Amino acid sequence: MANFVRWNLTEPGVSDSRRVHLVKLIARGDKLWAQVVFTPRNESVFDGNTQDCFLEIDPASGSTRKILFPESLGFIDGGFEVSDEALYVCAGRQIRRYDLKHKGWQTIPIPTESGAQLVALKEQLYVATAEGLIEVELGTEPRRSL
Repeated sequence: MANFVRWNLTEPGVSDSRRVHLVKLIARGDKLWAQVVFTPRNESVFDGNTQDCFLEIDPASGSTRKILFPESLGFIDGGFEVSDEALYVCAGRQIRRYDLKHKGWQTIPIPTESGAQLVALKEQLYVATAEGLIEVELGTEPRRSL
């Protein structure tokens, strides 16, 4: 048996005239998280005229929560990760943190010159860059690890 859950993506900042591209899907707890990119119907993802959005999906109920990524924070140039409290995104050569409770974006002072991949494990966020691994204890300043 298969259930179909339609993305509910209509709201300010998400235009019906754009195509949806699924970039990545991950499971955290009992939720799914997706990164989607919207592009004008006649353009490519690589043309730069895009809008990024993250979706929290409850597979049991089909409900979704949308988090638009502000263009002012830069181009998403790496991965994303989710903890109980926040969504983390590598963008604009920095790590951006979206507080799920207070609904606001912050910058974590970790330079990521060539992008980064992110993994949350217990109370740690690991930031893998071309130079090495940075370990961030959630709620504290980052430190270089391996």
